[in-house]
Amino acid sequence: MDRQIAYILALIQNSYGFKEIKPYRQSKFVISTDTGLKRIRIWPNEAFMKWHIEWRHRLFCDAFFMDRMYITQSGNEAVSDGSYWITCHDEIEKEVDIKDVQHDYVKWIGQLLTKSVFSTNDHSNIKIKPSLFNIEREYQKLTTLANQAPRLIKLLTKSYPAVVSRSHQADLRITPYLPFDHVLLTPPMTKLIKTKSVYGKLFVELGQEEPTIGYGAISNLIKHWYTKLSENQFHHFIHALVPYGLFEKEIFDKVTAEMYYPNEWIYAVESSNKINSQEKEERMIHFFKKQWDLTNEVLTCMEDLRRKWVEREYEDD
Repeated sequence: MDRQIAYILALIQNSYGFKEIKPYRQSKFVISTDTGLKRIRIWPNEAFMKWHIEWRHRLFCDAFFMDRMYITQSGNEAVSDGSYWITCHDEIEKEVDIKDVQHDYVKWIGQLLTKSVFSTNDHSNIKIKPSLFNIEREYQKLTTLANQAPRLIKLLTKSYPAVVSRSHQADLRITPYLPFDHVLLTPPMTKLIKTKSVYGKLFVELGQEEPTIGYGAISNLIKHWYTKLSENQFHHFIHALVPYGLFEKEIFDKVTAEMYYPNEWIYAVESSNKINSQEKEERMIHFFKKQWDLTNEVLTCMEDLRRKWVEREYEDD
């Protein structure tokens, strides 16, 4: 064990009062203690750490457990040696089937939709992508790549009218709300789709990364569960999010705008110049077709579910 790790372990043990502590499977950031596995996070930036602490306070809910900061023996949520800050969190390894925690999971996503909306003044790193400008710029690249992956380039070129149409639909949905005065902040998609459990209750992680800005992660999450759940399970999942505003016009417009934006086409265009074999070209063609069809399927399903919901709301009035 090197000196830095030994120093950190000693600092953690003294600060949190663990009776036993040691590295877990050679990991520098997961430790084994007498009260279970813990994840250690090191924060060079105190302000960002404090923002993450407040984010957890904001999203706290009895319906699920969260990777909140352990409290030190002196009553603090972090410890510092003067150079950086350290926080300690529960570490849960085993993932469970979403069906085992779906009730909790819906409340987790609902909590994000309702409690994780921030003023743009509180988070300056806000970027809005002008759809059609980006699409036209990407299309110009195709003319220089014709010999790189000819079958893929032909497919992407043929798809361009549909790409423009989807970009236009994205712009129609997002433009009425510009400039944004509030934005949704979420954990990265990789953390959003994890379903871990402690004592039968969902355990969620916010980690320590910069949050994802906007509804892109929610859009991708919906597409992910569309492929993992049965049709009835997916419909139940979507309807369970309705009380949290998913079908309210502004939120629905922003979620579907992210779906309409043709990210799969842009990714294929930008990857074209890296393709150096027929096998890689075939894989990219398959990927693009699969993702394009999936997005269109999910959009059709979501639009249909919301239309039926609006009709029921109208009838009830």
